[in-house]
Amino acid sequence: MHTASKSVQPILDELRAASAGPQREARIINLGRIRDRALAPELLDAVESAHLPEDALAVIQWNLIGMADAALVADIAARYERVPDSEVAARLTFIVGRIINDDATDALAGLVTADVPVLDLLAKAALSSLMHIGTPFAAASIARRLDVANEEDQGILANALSRIERVGTQHELIAIAQGKQDATRSVTRIAATAALVHYPDQATLTALARLANDEDQQVAETAKKVLAKSSPQ
Repeated sequence: MHTASKSVQPILDELRAASAGPQREARIINLGRIRDRALAPELLDAVESAHLPEDALAVIQWNLIGMADAALVADIAARYERVPDSEVAARLTFIVGRIINDDATDALAGLVTADVPVLDLLAKAALSSLMHIGTPFAAASIARRLDVANEEDQGILANALSRIERVGTQHELIAIAQGKQDATRSVTRIAATAALVHYPDQATLTALARLANDEDQQVAETAKKVLAKSSPQ
């Protein structure tokens, strides 16, 4: 049964006042039961203030991960920009880096833009979640960012694209590997080709066979290596 509440503040106040024991544990359990997205800003306030025990903060973080959507990502991004405390920033990026809700994909992609280095903590966390969500839109978003990346950012972006393995995304990856979907650079096409190792279906093997004869020798060599791993022995 989920806890419904107009505010989480009473639970937080009771938790701060509680000594170790069953009552304190009950308050933490109640925090973990909150599912009302309308209470997410209050939970983020608690994360940002950090005036709670570590175990309670951890429960709040995982709760926020479970209820994450585009609005929550936008709220976290705004808070991240204004928190000077690196510990708070780390807590916020911990949440962003573990989101697996498809509904948050567009907002996450908005954090991985050419204006921000991928090594920025928030951008890096968003990239990790996009990789794990792995929808066609997520793959295309990473590919577009990789296609305009500087040398410093290329490695982490290429690695993320090559690790996508969600069922159904192979068609988008094939298109990227073929140089479609705005993929113009070898590094982008190579990463998409490498990701096809996760899809040993016949349509993907056929596409790889064509890519093995691509004019771009790096793409062709990558396709041959993937084929060698994917083809039935």
